Amino acid sequence: MSDQEELQRRIDLLNSTHAFPTRVTIKVIGRNQPTFIAAVIEAVRLEASLEEDPPYSTREARGNRHVAVTLEPHLAAAEQVLAIYARLQTVEGVVYLL
Repeated sequence: MSDQEELQRRIDLLNSTHAFPTRVTIKVIGRNQPTFIAAVIEAVRLEASLEEDPPYSTREARGNRHVAVTLEPHLAAAEQVLAIYARLQTVEGVVYLL
């Protein structure tokens, strides 16, 4: 499968499970570093062209080594979701994306 076909498959899957525009839940788990939460929020804001922070919550894991950031931006299209996940993969400290 080509990269373009894979991209279209992902877009079609998102469109089959979401009615855009809609609020999307994104969870990012990463190392509990001083700048991690701000970097995750900024990545979503930039990719979604948001003027303000999207609704979000955080939760530290037992032992405080990791933190989970749950964001709920309102997005216009499946392509935005994929772009956000691509940008989040570049954030230092990310361990897991849901």
